Amino acid sequence: MTPKLITVAVLTLAVLLAWARLFVWQAKAGAARSTGWRLAILVLLQPAIAAFLFLALHPPAIAVGEDTLVVATADTPSSRAQRPEGRLIALPEARGIEGAQAFPDLGSALRRYPTARRIVVLGRGLGPRDVDAARGLSVKYAPPPDRAGFISTTLPPTVAPGSSFPITGTAKAQQGAEVELVDPAGRVTDRQPVGPDGRFTLSGTARAAGKVEFGLRLRGARGTLIEEGVVPLAIADPVKSRLLILAGAPGAEVKYLRRWASDAGFAVNAQISVGGGVALGDPPIALSADTLRKFDVAIVDPRAWASLGGGRGVLVNAVKEGRGLLLRADGDEESRALWRSLGLQLQGGGGLKPVTLPDDAARSTEASAMMRTRVGIGSRDVPAELNVEDAYLPEVSQVAGTWGGAEVVPFLNDAAGRPLAAWRPLGLGRVAAFSAVDSYALALAGKADLFASWWSSALSTISRPADRPAPFEGMFWAGERAVLCAPVSPARVEQPDGRTVDLVRDAGSGGCSAFWPVQPGWHRGVWGAGQSQGARSFYVYAAEAYPIMRAMRDRDATLRLTTSGPAAPLKAGEMTEQSGSPWPWFALLLVAGTVLWAFERQTIGRQSSRKADGKVEAL
Repeated sequence: MTPKLITVAVLTLAVLLAWARLFVWQAKAGAARSTGWRLAILVLLQPAIAAFLFLALHPPAIAVGEDTLVVATADTPSSRAQRPEGRLIALPEARGIEGAQAFPDLGSALRRYPTARRIVVLGRGLGPRDVDAARGLSVKYAPPPDRAGFISTTLPPTVAPGSSFPITGTAKAQQGAEVELVDPAGRVTDRQPVGPDGRFTLSGTARAAGKVEFGLRLRGARGTLIEEGVVPLAIADPVKSRLLILAGAPGAEVKYLRRWASDAGFAVNAQISVGGGVALGDPPIALSADTLRKFDVAIVDPRAWASLGGGRGVLVNAVKEGRGLLLRADGDEESRALWRSLGLQLQGGGGLKPVTLPDDAARSTEASAMMRTRVGIGSRDVPAELNVEDAYLPEVSQVAGTWGGAEVVPFLNDAAGRPLAAWRPLGLGRVAAFSAVDSYALALAGKADLFASWWSSALSTISRPADRPAPFEGMFWAGERAVLCAPVSPARVEQPDGRTVDLVRDAGSGGCSAFWPVQPGWHRGVWGAGQSQGARSFYVYAAEAYPIMRAMRDRDATLRLTTSGPAAPLKAGEMTEQSGSPWPWFALLLVAGTVLWAFERQTIGRQSSRKADGKVEAL
């Protein structure tokens, strides 16, 4: 039953009991019973009081027209000059607004005035708390003039110790303004002018691992400080990718590849077979599903692949679970057959052809041909225009042909635009073919940077990403509702003072968590428990930090609402219902109750007087 039906049932029962009491009382009164008209008034007042009580509890709806709300936000002028017509309400950020009705948020105002179809926004604009409530309404907004200050900044999510990092952004400033980057010790480490379009780029250097706060300053043409803010930076040791190298025989390619991978930060495990069941390199491992889960990518040559036997299926299943597999070239036909077995078709061509290196195009044909010829010390075939380093550059070749197939993606081109590698998806992972042969020759010829670039690009294309949690999107300010969205939504937040706050899942935002920070500084979002627990740090700015950036965010969000199209207004003469006021019915209830009380008191007095007179006559 609905509350209204329950109220009707209770009041009906009360009226019936009151009538029963009245008639029993009248029957026992005898000669002192009330007159007919007085009894009729007492009978009629009982349902009247019940009706007035019901209407006071559930006032009937009244027909009302459409409302226009004038919403005052931050930076709204307090005077009434040039204020549009409408019902004026003030959000908490608006201070000292004359004649405004205060509300904690826009949603509360819309619940109080449900007929509002249009809102006129004054001041800085609607913040994240109120943007969703304004959707579907006709929004009118004229933003105030822009002020000088930072408009946006872009920071790297994490930085490795000892590495440099960029900071880009935009600022509103006059010509000649500069932006400074200040390290935690207070020293200016970089200073760059603001471009004509307001953009700037700064560079800093990360020191030891940890969470630090750099500073950002915007100065005018004469060096006057316009605005300064905090640049939070998380410096963390990089997560090492785990690399498995399987080689069918020792050689220079495996040697230099292993050396480069170790220097590049990979956790390398190399297994090099020399025949007869003997292997070199790191301690041998068994190729099983559990073992391969410890690696992110594997490099295998044709000889090693042929000797794996049943391990080939285990390796392929590991790729399907998300690992990367790079098949190295070792000659022509053997490599083609291996690639073909895994769906990587190299069509046409045959044999090996030289790889065009970046500086080959600037050389003459004769010099290029001689450069690709292996010559010894003191050879008389070296032209005079070639230096000694060029003469000793060994040949770097590749398996000839063109990559084909609907799922095959060529990448890593040489200087002539010919792809050196290609990959295709396999389950959740990727398998790739690297067609360059004897790429170690680049390291011998002083081109170690090109050797590193090739292999770094190849492995980064197919390697499983490091298990680093994604950062939370957006900037957060103290005293403002924040929504923490990530692939794994945090369940609680550890605040700078050590206290922990449990979060509430926001089902309407795809599983994000809502959080209301009350203090600035580094916070830590935590999810899971035990071995599956994860965490991610994020920074909350002070409420007064970057006021122009915060104002621009609110302005842009409000302007997007105005471009979404007006809401359907009420038609001419159309009315809508709104719950009426209960006070008139409560006043009638008091009047009826007073009249009933007066009549019952007079009736009791008359009956008592008649009984007393009868006793006197009897005496």
